[in-house]
Amino acid sequence: MTYLRSTKILFLFIVKLTIVNVKILVVPEPNIVTCNDLVPGEEINAVDTTNLKVIRVNDTYSFFNGSMKFLIGFDKLPGRIFYEKYHQGEWLMFGFSGRYGNFCFTFHDRTQPFYYYMDHFPKCPVEKGTEWTFNMVPFTLMGLNMESVNANSFGKWRLIFIYEYRIKGATKHNCRKINFEMFDTEKPKKSFGNNFKLWGY
Repeated sequence: MTYLRSTKILFLFIVKLTIVNVKILVVPEPNIVTCNDLVPGEEINAVDTTNLKVIRVNDTYSFFNGSMKFLIGFDKLPGRIFYEKYHQGEWLMFGFSGRYGNFCFTFHDRTQPFYYYMDHFPKCPVEKGTEWTFNMVPFTLMGLNMESVNANSFGKWRLIFIYEYRIKGATKHNCRKINFEMFDTEKPKKSFGNNFKLWGY
């Protein structure tokens, strides 16, 4: 089992942002959920994230805590990572978007937005049954250009991970997403759902 500890992270979660005089609070949902309905083609249950949660502390900071388990092994992992924002009734791609021929080559690449997570885990191949453990690791808006975040960014977002697996000559996909919302911290108390409460500052 491989552990990722918060003490090894070189940056803190961007929670309260002051950008062009706009204060923003980012509130993620606690569960990392499947999103295979977003991807055409055959899906595969390749990773179990039921024990990995996003925990809120003092209505201010958020952390990954728990573990994820790989249900199949791999030595090559193509896929995509991107953000979408809910706007006028539909989800639109916004901000960071990356397509990778092999995530395995980027785990330890300092230029990648997810480096501070992945660098602490061993390189591929990843064997079936491998568990990665997160011990209160700060949740960050990895890859999102904060200079582009402003008052128009308030609302619902989701960070989507799509992985592709080549099995017996066929390509199958596995999709996971993290839903979160951006709020103006100057406004009164709001409720987000899942019993989270957000207070203005």
